[in-house]
Amino acid sequence: MFASDRDLVVREPRVFHDVAWAGQRVVEESGVPYDPATGTLGGVGDGLHSKGLGVGSVVLVDGVALEVSSVVDDDRVVVSRVGASFALPDIASASVSVVAHTFAAQLAVVHRQLLGTLGLREGVTQEGGDLAEDRITNAQALVEAEASGALHMVYAGASALVGESSPMWVKSRLYGDRFRDARRRAVVELDLDGDGVAEAVRRMSLVQLVRA
Repeated sequence: MFASDRDLVVREPRVFHDVAWAGQRVVEESGVPYDPATGTLGGVGDGLHSKGLGVGSVVLVDGVALEVSSVVDDDRVVVSRVGASFALPDIASASVSVVAHTFAAQLAVVHRQLLGTLGLREGVTQEGGDLAEDRITNAQALVEAEASGALHMVYAGASALVGESSPMWVKSRLYGDRFRDARRRAVVELDLDGDGVAEAVRRMSLVQLVRA
């Protein structure tokens, strides 16, 4: 995918506090070892990585939203402030509670939608087959659209049983507008022949050749 859970928090800092229940729970444990000097979380058989935490995941550590910036081994990950991979959290405790959810399902739906609109498919391009996402040379150009689309889905689902004037509905409309705008503005560069150089660009509704 082009975006991860940390990209959602960068745009909506409260998403894992307000509507985490709309995602899928990965980890919920208390008494997890934490090293304040290095930001290393886990150990002693916690299995945090093997349970689903990886780079780009978001964890609530004693209620503070942090991102996983690297993986040490199956039991341990390194966490930092969201959007600042080298900034250690302001947490002094050596034993913390850890709660982690993911919105990977919503991100996957938007991911497939973007690829379909671009005329691409998931996976790797096979010889003689249709172009796949591995031929995109500037995947960063689609992070905003994918993250905004996922946030729209999250808040739209969460607001289904509340009034249209509720904060959930407001955020759903906000991210729906941002998704449409980001999708309209995105310019995707494609390596058509697999030589590592982009020969064409595509927008969501047209194709434009830029090199013969």
